[in-house]
Amino acid sequence: GGVDRACAAGFAAWLAGKGSAGKTRRNLIANLGTVWEGLRRVRDDVTVNPWPLVLPDGRGERLDAFTREEEAAVLAVADGAGWGLACRIARHTGLRYGDVATLTWDRVDLALGVIRARPSKTARHGVTVAVPICAELRAALSAADEARKNERGRWAEYVCPQHARYYPNPRLGPQGLFSGVLRAAGVSGRHTFHSWRHTFRTRLAEAGVSDEIAKRLGSMLPAPIKGA
Repeated sequence: GGVDRACAAGFAAWLAGKGSAGKTRRNLIANLGTVWEGLRRVRDDVTVNPWPLVLPDGRGERLDAFTREEEAAVLAVADGAGWGLACRIARHTGLRYGDVATLTWDRVDLALGVIRARPSKTARHGVTVAVPICAELRAALSAADEARKNERGRWAEYVCPQHARYYPNPRLGPQGLFSGVLRAAGVSGRHTFHSWRHTFRTRLAEAGVSDEIAKRLGSMLPAPIKGA
């Protein structure tokens, strides 16, 4: 049968009945958005968004990926604002900000060319993600590794010590909020640091990487948004 408002309301009620279990409103709306996107793709008869009050455009609150022009502009500003390495790690691994900020050097194998991380979102399941280090990221990590040889103290074990020290409040550190980087780069719209994760997935799709491999690389990344 079709997905009508009664069905939509029933599913929303079921989600609410499950309890938040650490899920935010954004997480719940993203769940609805995922269902809607799946229905839209596989059902020719489902053309009307059944959750118009929370998904007005059918995409929910998903953030946009950076275009290639936006990506270049953001990185150019980030390099001089204390966000360069963090941005490149997120761009080429799909890791969330918390996982980037708390990434330690023992998780980075430059010789083998992989980063082994246990994303916070999947840590309770014991899921470890191994992401290959591309040439651009290798150069950035190698430079940071060379620079840290003179570092001492508790923060030296972190790849991005400045972010680790002030996580989860980068505004308290010298790097400030990432929103400042976006403004300086002239990038507006639905973007945050999390947009790097969507950009990572989008670039994989553009390169012809299969959804299965992309999911393994990004630990169940959502499907890319058309036009992103």
